[in-house]
Amino acid sequence: MDVGTIKQQIPESWKAFETLFYNSLSARYELMKEIINYSIKRTGKQVRPLLGLLLAHALTAEEDNTGRGGAVNDSAIRCAVASEMIHTATLLHDDVADEANMRRGIPSVRSLYSPSASVLLGDFWLSRAVATLIETKNFDIFSCFARSIEDLAEGEMLEMQKTADLETSYDDYIRIIRHKTASLFEATAASSAYAVNAPAEMVNAAREYACHLGLSFQMRDDIFDYSPNLNTGKVPGSDLLEGKITLPLLGAFASSSKEETNRIKEKIRSLESESASETARDRNASIITEIYDFITEKGGIEYSNRILSEEAGKAVDALSVIPDSKYRQQLVSLAIYVGSRTI
Repeated sequence: MDVGTIKQQIPESWKAFETLFYNSLSARYELMKEIINYSIKRTGKQVRPLLGLLLAHALTAEEDNTGRGGAVNDSAIRCAVASEMIHTATLLHDDVADEANMRRGIPSVRSLYSPSASVLLGDFWLSRAVATLIETKNFDIFSCFARSIEDLAEGEMLEMQKTADLETSYDDYIRIIRHKTASLFEATAASSAYAVNAPAEMVNAAREYACHLGLSFQMRDDIFDYSPNLNTGKVPGSDLLEGKITLPLLGAFASSSKEETNRIKEKIRSLESESASETARDRNASIITEIYDFITEKGGIEYSNRILSEEAGKAVDALSVIPDSKYRQQLVSLAIYVGSRTI
């Protein structure tokens, strides 16, 4: 099962999402239009809006496998659109913070235009998300996304703090990805539940499912950094170059001596920026290969996959209070996909 197949289960609401999403991105000035059109090409699999729409269907479907009912109103569509806009805005801002030249295998807006253009376009997407949400006239929905944006900023700052000293613990890592990734998944899910007037029990179930789904999603993305043979669009070693200690490295550290751990941290500190000389880039590549070998030897990838599988399982378990329907089954498929995707 892949995302495209899951989208086919909700054709009408997905079309409504796409229509509102693209219609909301009109701009008055040519440069803005040009950069918007370019950034749209970078749109990924749109897992967040898919999550929101599936939950809206599941929470209004009848308790059987036919999927009868499952109505999705305008507010639910707007929540899905806002989630994708906020996600895109954070990527545009992240590219500047991380000095990233590539995003999903193509030049970033930051590198192709300028850091200022990337920040301003991110602000534009955020403003359009706010305008989209205001139309729901629902304070609970607005609060979900307001809290998420706050979490995103706090998570980014915590990651910057931990990157500076290379002292990220497992608990730190979970706290960072909960803020930076899972919080927007949670906001998307909870707002969709509010949009269809779901009871509190269902709102909480939607939020819990999305939290574990978001953690799974980020864990898989972090594993990709140590999977150079996969065509993921992610530059191999990019997390190491940014000084980020993520799950595979934490797994390797868990079965290493203090001396081994300190040796690898010193190797990470010695890495130079992407703009370094060719000699420095060659040296970086050699160090990154050494760290990859260390992670493989210490079982860091296997460790990460075990934890990721547990998180995906917790996501599925959270759906137990939601009545059975074909939409709930697709939510299960989404959790399985996120836990096992290869791109």
